[in-house]
Amino acid sequence: MIYLSKTQPHLFMKELLRGPQFETGKIIISPKAKRYLTEADIRMGLFRHVREDVGEPPFNYIKERPYSLQEREPIVSIYLSSKGLAFEVITNERRTRTTIRMAKVS
Repeated sequence: MIYLSKTQPHLFMKELLRGPQFETGKIIISPKAKRYLTEADIRMGLFRHVREDVGEPPFNYIKERPYSLQEREPIVSIYLSSKGLAFEVITNERRTRTTIRMAKVS
């Protein structure tokens, strides 16, 4: 698993050339996400999500990602928008739908 890094641009280029690791299916953007996210935020999130960059999730998501890919479980990533707002990109277990929504902050 490779993380996109501003301090290590060679990793970003390697990831860029790697290509998607799974299908997203239909992409659904929640009304709240449409309101708060820019098109660039959405594109960046999808780009990173399908290349197995987990973003800024809690540690348990990072541990579960390889399992999710192998066992056809839902894949969850959390990213920060250009305005610093957390949002989720979630692909269902059948890889037929990917939902983008604002992350629930507690």
